Amino acid sequence: KHSVNFRTLSAMALPVKTVLAIGETGAGKSFLCNQLVGWSAFAESDDTNSNTDTCTKEIAADRSMGVEYHVIDTIGLCDTHKSEEEVHSCLSEFARLAPNGIDAVLCVATLTGGCRLTPRAVDLFDMIEGYFGNSVWESAIVVFNYSKKTAEQIWSTDPTLSIDKLFQKWRESGTVICAVGSGDKDDKGSLVVESISPQIRKLKHAIVNTSQVYESDEFRQVRAELDGKAEQAAKSFKTHFCREMMLEENALLLQGQLS
Repeated sequence: KHSVNFRTLSAMALPVKTVLAIGETGAGKSFLCNQLVGWSAFAESDDTNSNTDTCTKEIAADRSMGVEYHVIDTIGLCDTHKSEEEVHSCLSEFARLAPNGIDAVLCVATLTGGCRLTPRAVDLFDMIEGYFGNSVWESAIVVFNYSKKTAEQIWSTDPTLSIDKLFQKWRESGTVICAVGSGDKDDKGSLVVESISPQIRKLKHAIVNTSQVYESDEFRQVRAELDGKAEQAAKSFKTHFCREMMLEENALLLQGQLS
């Protein structure tokens, strides 16, 4: 099951950017999705158990960026209460919510202490590639949440061999890196969203500037199944409609004969 909510902000059509958010549970994936749509549409989690049980889609117009976002939040990876099969099944639902492909795949992770890219993060990206295939990096925007480094500083990190191979793959694929800091806190310890607004705006610019639409073999297979079901439904409706018309015509003929 999945849910779809619509908020129409204007009758004027805007170009659509479909965004798929994937990443580690507790890394702030749903928080970023909420920043894109402009309200608390997605349940947020700050521990190792995902608050997102299925793919959820929200649609919002962003007049300042001149775009309409179709944001799809997914179940968090590395959830301690779900098997690999359950996670994969939940992730596959995104194809049903994106009939025209994905413009941007947000791969959300964190840096240890806000500074270090660790082997655990590399394992996470290997998992993403395992689920979505190598082509995912051509449409990917890797977002490091709660980062104490800028995107430029992350790119220049002194890497291990595994991280160096990952960075090389990203460079060849045109993958974009964005960094979003922890932000300032108010007297109650709550995040002052305005303190990270410039970084969120950079992320939005990266989304708007995407040009490579992501589609995987699994994506095409699920969509083909949906097209087949729609075609079958249309045939069934046509058959039922013709049958009703014939019954109505026969009734009129019989009524004419009786009169």
